[in-house]
Order: sequence, then C-alpha cells, then structure tokens
Amino acid sequence: MPAIWRSRWSTFSLAFGLCVVAVVAHQIGRHVLGRSILPIGSWWPAAGVALVMMVRLRRQWWPLILTGVVVTGVVNDLLAGASMAQTAVLVTANVVEILTALVLLVGLRPWVRVAPRTLPHGLRLVGAVVVGTVSCTVLVGLYYTLTRDDWWPATRIYLLCRGLSLMMAVPLLLAGPARETLRGLRSRAINLEWAAQLTICIALAWASFVPRQTLLVGFVLVMPLLWGATRLGPMRAMGSMIAVAGIGMYGTRDGHGTLASVSDLVERQTLLLGLLCTLAAAVLLMLLSAAAQQAAAAAVAEREESLAEAQALVQLGSWTWTLSDNSVSWTAEMYRLFDVSPSTFEPNTLSWAQRVHPDDRARLLADLERVGKTGEPYAADFRVQRADGSYRWLFGRGRAVRDRSGRICWVRGTSQDVTASRNTEQQLAAARDLYEGVLSAASKQAIIGTDPDGKGTVFNTGAEKLLGYSKAEMIGRDPLILHDLDEIAARASELGIAPTVAVLAAGVTRSQPQTRQWTHITRDGRRLQALLTRSE
Repeated sequence: MPAIWRSRWSTFSLAFGLCVVAVVAHQIGRHVLGRSILPIGSWWPAAGVALVMMVRLRRQWWPLILTGVVVTGVVNDLLAGASMAQTAVLVTANVVEILTALVLLVGLRPWVRVAPRTLPHGLRLVGAVVVGTVSCTVLVGLYYTLTRDDWWPATRIYLLCRGLSLMMAVPLLLAGPARETLRGLRSRAINLEWAAQLTICIALAWASFVPRQTLLVGFVLVMPLLWGATRLGPMRAMGSMIAVAGIGMYGTRDGHGTLASVSDLVERQTLLLGLLCTLAAAVLLMLLSAAAQQAAAAAVAEREESLAEAQALVQLGSWTWTLSDNSVSWTAEMYRLFDVSPSTFEPNTLSWAQRVHPDDRARLLADLERVGKTGEPYAADFRVQRADGSYRWLFGRGRAVRDRSGRICWVRGTSQDVTASRNTEQQLAAARDLYEGVLSAASKQAIIGTDPDGKGTVFNTGAEKLLGYSKAEMIGRDPLILHDLDEIAARASELGIAPTVAVLAAGVTRSQPQTRQWTHITRDGRRLQALLTRSE
C-alpha cells in the first residue's frame, strides 16, 4: 500500500476511533448519570472538545472533525429515541455552536500553542463561549417553539446544557504545548495537591447531592474548585469540575441532595444546571486570571533577565534609594561591580560608602545627600574597593524621583565600570607628557603642530624663543598670524586656492614632507626668514 494511502488510512482510523469513544462516553453518561434528568444533547462536553481540537489543530483537520461531530451527533440522538427532524436540528445546532465559537477563536492561533495570557485573549475566550452557546440555543429554541408546548423550559435547559458543555472543555485551550503539559502532569508535588483537592471536591459534592436530606448547599464547592483553578492548572481544575458535575447529576436524578425539596423535575433540573454553570464559570474565570498573572510574572522576569544581560554587556548597574525607609535595592550587575554577593551583602548607604575609596567617599556622600534634599542630579567618578583589595573606577549618576505632590521619594541612579577608559586616559596623558617633554627639550628648533582644521596644537620652547609667543597664546589659534599675509596670498594665487593655512601644506603627503622658505612675523613685529618643513 502506498505511503500516502497508509497515512490517510491511519487518519481515518483515528477519527473513527474517536467517534466510537465519543458515542460510548455519551451513552454511558446518558444512561448512568442521566436517566430522566438529562435531555438529548446533554452537558457531556463533546462539542467543546471538538472546538478545542479545531482551534489547536491545522485547518486541514477541520472537515474531518466536523464530520465526526455530525456522525457522533446523529448516532447519539437516534439511539436516544429522537426523530429524524429533531436529530437534524440538534446536530445542526452543534455544528453552528462550534463554528460560531471558532470564528471568534481562530484569530487566536498565534497563542493557542502556549495558552492565552492576556486580558483581551481571555475576554475573547469568554465571548466565544457565550456567543457559541446563544447561537445554537436560538436555533433549537425556534424548533421547540414550533413543536413543543413547553418550549421555554426546554430551551432554557438546553441553553444551560450547552453553556456547561463549552465551559468544561475550553479550559483545554489554556494548557500549554503537549510536551509542556505532559511534563506538568507528571509533577509529583502538584499531583499530591490535586489528590487532596479532588478528594475534598468529591466528598463535598457527595455530601451535597447524594444523601436524601442534607444541610449542605452546592456553593460550598466554590472554594475547593477555585483552589484548583488557582494552583493546579486547567487540566486538573476541569477534571475536578467534571467529577463534581457527574456526582451532582447522579445524586439529583432521583430528587436527592440539596435540591431534594424541589419536587418538579424540570425545575430541579434547571436549578442544578444553573448551579453547575455558575461553578464552571467561576473556575473558568479564575483560570483566566491565574494565566494572566503567570504571564505578567513571566514577562517581568524576562524583562529583568534582559536588563541584567544588557547591564552585564556594558558593565552598568542600576540602583534605587527609597528615602522613606532608607532602603537601597541593587540590580545583579551592581553586586558584580562591587564584587560582593547578594546573599552576604545588604546594600545601604553605609555599607555602600565603606566600599568607596576614602578620598572619594565624602564627596560622593555629599552628592548623594544633595540630590535627596534638593533634587539636583549628580554625575561623578569614584573608586570602589573589590574583594582582592584592588580598586576599580566607576562613573555614577543619580537623579531624584518625585511623587504626584512633588515630594522627593526616591533617588535612582547608575554606576558603570570605566576602569579601562580611565587607564587609557592615563596612558594617553603619560604619552602626551612624554611627547611634550621631548618637544620642549628641542629648544633650538621651533616645532609647531596643527590639527586637521589648522588650529594650533603644539608650540614648543624653541618656537616660543624664536617667535616671542607663548604656548598658551598659540594653542587653538590659526598659525597664519606668524606669517607675512601678502606672501601667503601670492602663494595661494599661484596654487589657485584660498589664502588659508592649507597654503602651507600644499603638496605635502605622508611619505613626502616639504621644505620651503617663508617670512615669519614675531610678536614684536620683526621679520624673520626661516626654512619651514611641513609633514603629515
């Protein structure tokens, strides 16, 4: 058999097996739990499960799933004794319910693989449950209006059944990817907690619905069910909810439990379904709230991790000083900059100042106190001592943060390791001092240097003696003041360029310096003829 046919045969075999399981489960639920209390198309969450499968699987599976829903619905309704017309209406209503809810949920495909974790997604999920339930109920209600005298009680019961069915299935959309979900279901600690929660739910449900007379009411189940929704995840929470619903149906079918005083079967059935819908809605909303809180916590943790990575890359830490209680909080990079451990070092103004070099401590504390009192920001370099006794240079900034009334409540700042740039600056300064020392030693030669813009940068002792200007006077000035401007203009005319300092460097390259005689003007106006060698 070709591989493509084997693949298709496996797919259809799986679909057929699911249909058989759905039919058998529905019949067990109808006969064991239902008897006279459950109508055709009960709360058994088959349509809800089909909706979840369509949302989570690829679209190529949708026709097969809908076909399974139709086949399963027809078989179940006919086995329950429904007419062909009633079967057609109920099956069509199921398909309408699924497709209507799917229209609202299909836009959530980017998040269905990881669960809805924002308020808009949660509201969209609730909206899908409501719209799907109402859409199928409208269709069935029209049919009941034409065929039954008790159309309103029947429609009301159908509405509650379908709503309960969806609410007990859609939490499957809140579960994460399959591997993550299976890994979570193997957690021993959570399974032990679920066993305790499920035991309490079953015990309270049994005490509320099974005895002929009971003082308990069904709403005592709210707290253990919400416990499951808050801590145990969607799979376990809805497992407990289905167990409670099954016990409620089983006990109430013969008029037992908390609804024993209600003699009318239809009214008793309506009240039970209303109670179960209320419990399921509470669980669903709590699951959505828990998912949103977990998502928010995960987003905060992710941002903090990203911040820590970014700060580590640039060796920059941040801190916050709360003035009301004099507490200080540091990011992870601050601890690394100060070479201390978060488990042994408690950051505060005193412990922080003890790590600062004694020569910088008073100045830095004064800056910090000033920003806390006046709000004036500060920026300063300072040294901190590390665990090995060495010192590192940090550049710190601090600014005040005010509340709505304008009162300074916090001081926030950053510290960045600038040791490498400080060392580079010191090396450059030493090289500059050496360079200037060599130039100054050449007292019999006038050495003048300019930057690319033609401004003076070097004016050694020999130049001071020869031309009469001091180094301070010439640094940053145009060296043309040392030349005969008429001579400069004549040379510029020969070259065809403007009479600027570029005239002096005309024809000079890195490999070819140029020597030319120029007329120089001293500070006292004397004219000197000198050979000027220009190089780059």
